[in-house]
Amino acid sequence: MRNKYSYIGAGLLCVAALTSCSNEEIISEKINAGLTEYTVTAEANFDKEAAGQGTRANVKEDGKSFIWNKGDKLTLWNGTQGYTFQAVDSYDESVYYSKVEFKGEASFEEGQEIWGIYPCKESPSADNVFTFTLPQPQVQEGTAPALQKSMCMYAKGTVSGNTVSNMVFQHLTGTLHFTLVNKRGYDIQLEKIVVSADSPVFPLSATLNADGTVSYTDETEQFELDLHNQTISNTESFSAYASVFPTDKMTGDTKLTISIKVAGTEELEVIKEGTVKSLYGEDTSFAKDGYKYVAGKRYGISKTLLPLEGDLGYIENGDTYSVYATDGLIAVLSDPQITGNSAKKILLTQPIDMQGESLTPVENFAATLDAQNNVISNFTIDSSDDGKTGLMLTNTGVIRNLKVENVTLKKENVALLGVLAATNSGKIEGCEISNATIVIESCISNGADIGFVAGESTGANAMISNVSLNGVSSIDVKSGKVNFGGIVGQNGNWNASSVIGASVGKDVTLTYNSGVNNSQFAGIVGWNCGGTVKGCSSAATINPNQASHFGGVVASNIGSASVFASYCCGNIADIASGSNAGGVVAANDGKLIGCYSSVANTGDFGGLCGKANGTITDCYFYNCNNGKREGSANVASMKVAGADELKTKVSSLNSAISDSGFEYIVNDDANEPLKLRAIN
Repeated sequence: MRNKYSYIGAGLLCVAALTSCSNEEIISEKINAGLTEYTVTAEANFDKEAAGQGTRANVKEDGKSFIWNKGDKLTLWNGTQGYTFQAVDSYDESVYYSKVEFKGEASFEEGQEIWGIYPCKESPSADNVFTFTLPQPQVQEGTAPALQKSMCMYAKGTVSGNTVSNMVFQHLTGTLHFTLVNKRGYDIQLEKIVVSADSPVFPLSATLNADGTVSYTDETEQFELDLHNQTISNTESFSAYASVFPTDKMTGDTKLTISIKVAGTEELEVIKEGTVKSLYGEDTSFAKDGYKYVAGKRYGISKTLLPLEGDLGYIENGDTYSVYATDGLIAVLSDPQITGNSAKKILLTQPIDMQGESLTPVENFAATLDAQNNVISNFTIDSSDDGKTGLMLTNTGVIRNLKVENVTLKKENVALLGVLAATNSGKIEGCEISNATIVIESCISNGADIGFVAGESTGANAMISNVSLNGVSSIDVKSGKVNFGGIVGQNGNWNASSVIGASVGKDVTLTYNSGVNNSQFAGIVGWNCGGTVKGCSSAATINPNQASHFGGVVASNIGSASVFASYCCGNIADIASGSNAGGVVAANDGKLIGCYSSVANTGDFGGLCGKANGTITDCYFYNCNNGKREGSANVASMKVAGADELKTKVSSLNSAISDSGFEYIVNDDANEPLKLRAIN
């Protein structure tokens, strides 16, 4: 039985007479008369009131806006013969147009009624020109809509001179717009989408009849959209589009199943299933249309592709482990065959919210962890029996591009503590910690090494580079002796380990409330013993209280240690007399080169150093009146009046640090008048 919809009006009644004309003499006369170039203004009105579900020849990537395609072609039918017309070359398909000009050559008569057909017919004839058939399967090869072969429209115009006027197209198909969001944790390739029903409700053909009706035939129970193994990257969304003819056989009780086929799997995966009424809802425009697809409207179908049940949370490919879920992270980090092997590589392919769970530290990490700038958030870390705490107790491998957010560590009897590593003897690079809270209730009797990134970084190959501590982060040491730095507690241990390009943000608060007065406490490194600190900055607020050494960048800089191309623009509270406190370094027995401090302090405080037995070269400070504690250096040459005068020193500073890989640039912030940037 055919389904009929009145879309075209009484004007189509003349088609029967036109198409029945078979007088060979008339046809021959028109062909021999030659062809004339005509211009057709093709219009497809956009129904804004339908919330982006109006008539269109195609759709933009957002699935809602009307757009003709630059290569679109129309068939113009004069009752006996069809002609091909193409959109003009000047048409810009990146811009919304409701009207586009098409040009072509044809043999028309003045005042003649002309029918426009879309998609263009390859071999139009009286028998097929008003019949439209959907391809099986429909095809979309890329990310953009590809409906030129399946979005069916017709129009009627009148010849006037060299134009065909009033060519306003009416739609015969609706559009199904599938939006798939990939949250699997890895890239997937999508072979196809299959839409099936429990009865034949999808016509494959439509015919415009002479009596002004449309007949829909060849109903089937399912249709496919071939996506040619389109890749959907992890965390990305993908839109697919298919055309459907209306039918009166679909009802609210019709059961629909929408499935996808992912490359590498044998079975279809059901993403939506239920009655039409349950899938679309009773309060939607679809319900108002009688739970039937309507020509000229778009129907959105969205689905987030979550990890499948039974997934391990990671994918193993040779020596590479791609982690995309909490279970996968826990599983991979708890396997010493992975973490202890320098040939293994662990990738984080999406952010992981631990939802308050605790991670068990890796005892010896020798692999490479590349988080690809993804975040691990909302977790705590267990402690070892000997007072060590960190994601890795000992890191000899590489930790790269990892962001950590909302981590809380509240510990007693601490020996070594760092969020990423208790001890780092490898490389930690490109990492960021934000909104972290550390509370130290007590330390071991010999004291603890504590930093937000690492407790200690030691060994000739140890390096911490391009790391940062930001957000509302804080540490409160309540009891015990510490070597503490916002980045690392101890750097060097009489070797050449390095901290390069580290920064601590202005929302960070570092507090020492312990009654023990022989601690090292600083914005970047607590105890820099033979190591190198360069290209670092701290804007943190430091509350030193009882510690004996407090520095804006480093507390104690001893042995062959060096601090250069670094500065502090934060706040250091006044401390009791007798402690060593300085804007850059508390106690400098090593080298201080090309550094500055804008710390304002009126207490027993050195503008650059609390005490200085080492060397100071091309360094400057302001906001502090006390320069007498800079050792034997010429204090008068180091003190500047303020930010403006410091800016005049940029050349001498950059000359002093020319081999550091960093340079100072002028900044508008009065508290941070010079900033550092890395150079090649």
